[in-house]
Amino acid sequence: MTNPLLEQHELPPFDRIKPEHVEPAIDALLAQNRETVENLLNAGVQGYEDLVTRLEDLDDRLNQAFSPVSHMNSVVNSAELREAYNACLPKISEYATEMGQNPRLYEAYQSIYSSDEFGLLDQAKKMVVEHAIRDFKLSGVNLPKDQ
Repeated sequence: MTNPLLEQHELPPFDRIKPEHVEPAIDALLAQNRETVENLLNAGVQGYEDLVTRLEDLDDRLNQAFSPVSHMNSVVNSAELREAYNACLPKISEYATEMGQNPRLYEAYQSIYSSDEFGLLDQAKKMVVEHAIRDFKLSGVNLPKDQ
């Protein structure tokens, strides 16, 4: 069975998305994202394009899969779709928390901020890095483990 949520589309194929596609697609994308982030960090990837752009692509791919599901849950809701949608919410939330409290990822952003490259970035990219660092701090990345 092909899963339309795992395929690239210019526009979401709403007519092909079924409740049974939702959780397997989100599980697969979350696993791929976690693996890619771990591989990037283990490889010591640095720099805006090599790290931040790759992370943005991962987030975009996840959003391309889940946004149509969220929309469908709002406009063509069914018990099956609601169940699939609700099953994914805690998984996506857990993933976002993992990324937001990942000290290695925080250090990678700090490294970009402290690098010579940062001064060469355009204003929008600087803001992306600065906001990411702020968000890491707000998520408690620097707090002791017991807090």
